[in-house]
Amino acid sequence: MTKSQEKKYIAIVFLVLMCVQLIPIEGYGVSNVKFAAMIAAPFIWLNSFKTFSKAFVWGGIYLLVIVFSVIYNSDSFRLSTVGYKIAFIVMFIMYYDLIYYKRALTLLDFIKILRTLILAYFICLVVQQLAIMLGVRSLPIINLMYYLDRDIGSNSLALEPSHAARILTVLMLILLRMHEVKWGSSNLIFSRLYKENKWIILGFLWSMLTMGSGTALVGLAILSLYFLKQQYIIVVSFVFLVFYLSIPFINYEPFNRAKITFEASLMLDQKEVKEADYSAAGRIVPLLNTFTKLDITNEDTWFGKGIDTNNSADYLSEGQTIGGITDYGLIPFIISLIFVFVCCIRKPLSLETLIFILMLGLTVGNIAYTWGVLMLFTTSKYFTTNKRLHQQIISIKASKLI
Repeated sequence: MTKSQEKKYIAIVFLVLMCVQLIPIEGYGVSNVKFAAMIAAPFIWLNSFKTFSKAFVWGGIYLLVIVFSVIYNSDSFRLSTVGYKIAFIVMFIMYYDLIYYKRALTLLDFIKILRTLILAYFICLVVQQLAIMLGVRSLPIINLMYYLDRDIGSNSLALEPSHAARILTVLMLILLRMHEVKWGSSNLIFSRLYKENKWIILGFLWSMLTMGSGTALVGLAILSLYFLKQQYIIVVSFVFLVFYLSIPFINYEPFNRAKITFEASLMLDQKEVKEADYSAAGRIVPLLNTFTKLDITNEDTWFGKGIDTNNSADYLSEGQTIGGITDYGLIPFIISLIFVFVCCIRKPLSLETLIFILMLGLTVGNIAYTWGVLMLFTTSKYFTTNKRLHQQIISIKASKLI
């Protein structure tokens, strides 16, 4: 195996590892498999070190302010939590450098990974749904641990349907972005896209519509904006309005939960949000708390109240906020945003930003799929920033085949 192949497979392993959760092997909490891989990350990074990248600089600053917050709240210190966060950050720096400086993946490699992950999520979900229809409520070998009581909805290759919905939304968006780079156009022709990705698109839509997650509907709504041209705004807005008003007559539970959650959010009704969709409440209520109850005159707001304060706070209390502000403080939160927008998101006004706000709650936490999303974003940013180079590479390869 050559060094370039070695770097390629390392990048693929870490990316897939963060985007997938095999519950029978990894469990529901801290994944020993992921943690073991992340322990190796600093050694891989040192072995391929070239320069101090943006990820190293801002990741390092983020680590420093986290450490300062931990010292400030030393009574709540827990090595496992802090160590896990440090491992995620160091792993991301390693991955970033592999992509940006070692060019571990080609554009076609990355497109293949995206397609494979979407297809894998779809196949796993369909197998789980067949098992559910046959009356099977638990079958660990297919990542089905228990019945969610959402008709044929299930978790596929994630911990729960909402996690799968986030990952699939990002995978599809990035797949669209990569076709822009591949074809050299920001205006994708849907017929051409469908022709090359028929089963991927159908599998994606089936997964999003049947997994039983209101988050999936949010993801589809965000993705629909990708195809929204200025001249179609009125038509699309009308279609959304008709669909929104038709939800009570459709009587599909995920649609109903999404509608109630949306309306409760507009009214700042935290109790209603929690009752409508507990999973969505985990993102929306902290967001509401942050913008309505955050006291910037309080010292604890800037330096945090200690590890797991956020997790122990009830959804209806002032305590729970976005981005780990309650735990680590506003300063680490601000640094985390700079870290994300410098390393992962190319344009602040973008669908990536919308996903980061609505689906990730502006939070860089100790959850693997969140880091998987950031890794997908940063890889996409790399290829879109250097699209001319990768278009030339594809052209050269195509000419050699003629």
